[in-house]
Amino acid sequence: MQAQDKTFVVTGAGHGIGREVPLELPPAEAARIIVDKAVEKGDYRVTVGKDATFLDRLSRFAPQRATDMIAKKMASLLG
Repeated sequence: MQAQDKTFVVTGAGHGIGREVPLELPPAEAARIIVDKAVEKGDYRVTVGKDATFLDRLSRFAPQRATDMIAKKMASLLG
Protein backbone atom coordinates (compact mmCIF):
# COMPACT_ATOMS: atom_id res chain seq x y z
CA MET A 1 0.00 0.00 0.00
CA GLN A 2 1.23 3.44 -0.83
CA ALA A 3 -0.27 5.89 1.63
CA GLN A 4 1.43 8.94 0.19
CA ASP A 5 -0.37 8.74 -3.17
CA LYS A 6 -3.50 7.07 -1.82
CA THR A 7 -3.44 4.05 -4.15
CA PHE A 8 -3.51 0.34 -3.58
CA VAL A 9 -1.54 -1.88 -5.94
CA VAL A 10 -3.38 -5.07 -6.84
CA THR A 11 -1.03 -8.06 -6.83
CA GLY A 12 -1.49 -11.74 -7.49
CA ALA A 13 -2.09 -13.96 -10.48
CA GLY A 14 -4.46 -13.18 -13.29
CA HIS A 15 -6.26 -10.02 -14.29
CA GLY A 16 -5.21 -6.79 -12.67
CA ILE A 17 -1.61 -7.51 -11.69
CA GLY A 18 0.09 -4.27 -10.77
CA ARG A 19 -3.06 -2.26 -11.40
CA GLU A 20 -3.42 0.76 -9.13
CA VAL A 21 -6.84 1.32 -7.65
CA PRO A 22 -7.71 4.58 -5.89
CA LEU A 23 -8.57 4.12 -2.24
CA GLU A 24 -12.00 5.18 -1.09
CA LEU A 25 -10.50 6.36 2.17
CA PRO A 26 -6.92 7.35 3.00
CA PRO A 27 -5.24 4.90 5.41
CA ALA A 28 -4.86 7.55 8.12
CA GLU A 29 -8.60 8.29 8.03
CA ALA A 30 -9.43 4.57 8.18
CA ALA A 31 -7.14 4.20 11.21
CA ARG A 32 -8.79 7.17 12.91
CA ILE A 33 -12.24 5.64 12.42
CA ILE A 34 -11.08 2.30 13.83
CA VAL A 35 -9.45 3.90 16.87
CA ASP A 36 -12.40 6.23 17.53
CA LYS A 37 -15.08 3.56 17.25
CA ALA A 38 -13.42 0.34 18.36
CA VAL A 39 -10.85 1.44 20.87
CA GLU A 40 -12.25 4.61 22.45
CA LYS A 41 -15.99 3.87 22.24
CA GLY A 42 -15.70 0.10 22.63
CA ASP A 43 -17.83 -0.73 19.58
CA TYR A 44 -17.85 -4.45 18.87
CA ARG A 45 -18.19 -4.18 15.10
CA VAL A 46 -16.46 -1.49 13.04
CA THR A 47 -16.64 -1.27 9.27
CA VAL A 48 -14.56 1.22 7.35
CA GLY A 49 -15.77 2.20 3.89
CA LYS A 50 -18.87 1.56 1.85
CA ASP A 51 -17.66 -1.80 0.53
CA ALA A 52 -16.97 -3.16 4.02
CA THR A 53 -20.34 -1.93 5.28
CA PHE A 54 -22.10 -3.53 2.30
CA LEU A 55 -20.36 -6.88 2.78
CA ASP A 56 -21.02 -6.81 6.51
CA ARG A 57 -24.75 -6.31 5.97
CA LEU A 58 -24.96 -8.78 3.10
CA SER A 59 -23.18 -11.46 5.14
CA ARG A 60 -25.72 -11.03 7.95
CA PHE A 61 -28.85 -11.03 5.77
CA ALA A 62 -27.78 -13.50 3.08
CA PRO A 63 -24.64 -15.36 4.19
CA GLN A 64 -24.65 -17.88 1.33
CA ARG A 65 -25.05 -15.14 -1.27
CA ALA A 66 -22.21 -13.13 0.30
CA THR A 67 -19.96 -16.20 0.31
CA ASP A 68 -20.78 -17.00 -3.31
CA MET A 69 -20.13 -13.40 -4.38
CA ILE A 70 -16.76 -13.27 -2.61
CA ALA A 71 -15.71 -16.67 -3.97
CA LYS A 72 -16.62 -15.61 -7.52
CA LYS A 73 -14.66 -12.36 -7.19
CA MET A 74 -11.63 -14.11 -5.69
CA ALA A 75 -11.66 -16.71 -8.51
CA SER A 76 -11.69 -13.94 -11.12
CA LEU A 77 -8.77 -12.16 -9.42
CA LEU A 78 -6.69 -15.31 -9.14
CA GLY A 79 -7.12 -16.28 -12.77
